[in-house]
Amino acid sequence: SINETKYTKKTVVTYSGTTAADGQTRNGTTIIYHNGSRVNENLMCFVSFSGTKVGGRTITGTKTITQKPSNDAKKWIFDISGSGTITNIDGISMNYSTFRTRTRSGIDTKLNITDDTFAVTGSWEGTNAKGENVSATIVSPLLHTALCKNFREITAGRIDFTNKSKNVTRTVDYGSGGCDGKGIFIQNGKEFTFSFKR
Repeated sequence: SINETKYTKKTVVTYSGTTAADGQTRNGTTIIYHNGSRVNENLMCFVSFSGTKVGGRTITGTKTITQKPSNDAKKWIFDISGSGTITNIDGISMNYSTFRTRTRSGIDTKLNITDDTFAVTGSWEGTNAKGENVSATIVSPLLHTALCKNFREITAGRIDFTNKSKNVTRTVDYGSGGCDGKGIFIQNGKEFTFSFKR
């Protein structure tokens, strides 16, 4: 539940079979309660999903975004927490909870977005479609830049994916800043280069 008195604005976004640039078709409603502003470093948001489907998968859950004082005129810092369930078309569900911190740099050059970056840290845990306990930990910040697909592509960073039920950890390394659409998958000491959709 949400205490609506904490927020001064409410935005409702409704999708009715819309297909976005990523090729995914969306249905349902996303409700966003918000208060404050990024400029004043006091933005707060609460996001919930109602009848939301992406690519046929049903999404339920909530997300909270809280801006933190950065003490740096070049940065905005946001703490993001959330939990929910994703149900596939076949009816099998996956549960998750997550906490991340996202730092945007380059905000001091308001008329020049090309030097802006996002750095993301944090972790995720839950159960997969087989009911196994799994987690993901960002061990090196994930970097998104305006110059690389307008923030849509990860250009650096490293994530450890762990299947706790099987005691197996796999790593994805996105490199050190290049906009090449490639990463390295690491398992049992072996490395495999892969390309992700651009």
